[in-house]
Amino acid sequence: MTSPSISNNISGGVTLSTQIRDKACLLNGECGGVISSSVRFDSYDTIDENGQWVTIKVPIVQIIRELVNHYGGEQLSKIIISDVDLRIKKVMKWNGDIPLYLINDNGTYTMSIDYNDTIGKSYTQYEYGEDVGYIFTDFVCQDELTANPGDNVGTILDKIKSILGNYE
Repeated sequence: MTSPSISNNISGGVTLSTQIRDKACLLNGECGGVISSSVRFDSYDTIDENGQWVTIKVPIVQIIRELVNHYGGEQLSKIIISDVDLRIKKVMKWNGDIPLYLINDNGTYTMSIDYNDTIGKSYTQYEYGEDVGYIFTDFVCQDELTANPGDNVGTILDKIKSILGNYE
């Protein structure tokens, strides 16, 4: 609630007025959600079990949740994120300079780069640059996702929305 006021007149009438904002004002900089320094959200550096520095990519769902919680002040239990997957299918391409063979040996599938392995069996041949299947991987931002001083949670959520393409 902002700008509350009360007035009365001689005929006995009292007027109470206020402006009420929705929770978006806690994210768009009106009442909160302002990011005071440069922050990178898509990854962080840490030390692995071997003592080496490594960069870890942060899943998009975690970025959204932490933005709204840490900078927007919303309780974690009240943040509901739907339709943004934790893991996605990532297409794999063959990058070898020789053909790759997917061999079907009576329902058992194997991959080989040796043509001799295909003799007497059903197979599919893949050349350089062709899709050879997919793997499941974390759904992370491939591009750098940063905030500048003065940005707000809403601007970062808009950047995520434009990366995802079909979300609101």
